[in-house]
Amino acid sequence: MGTRPTRNAWAIPVVLGVCLLMIFLLGRGISDQVERLERIRAAQAQLQSYIDQEQEYNRALQVELEEVTSPDFPEKWGRENLHWARPGEVVLSIPVPTPSPFP
Repeated sequence: MGTRPTRNAWAIPVVLGVCLLMIFLLGRGISDQVERLERIRAAQAQLQSYIDQEQEYNRALQVELEEVTSPDFPEKWGRENLHWARPGEVVLSIPVPTPSPFP
């Protein structure tokens, strides 16, 4: 009484081969997804940096907007930039000395 090979002896290597092929394909797909995720995270970090800069710029613009919409701004700007004065006031303008060139 010897052992006789069964009719489905070919099925085990085929199933094993299909399983190995599936593992290979899934592993390759997972590694591609990991690389894609790393690229997305790098882009996200770069965009977050840009968003932070833009939010800081927006805050600075909000401060400037509050300043220029204040009721005292026109007078302050006229005094500082146009050297305006109210009647009876005297505007002093002190020239900035220019440095002499080295001999």
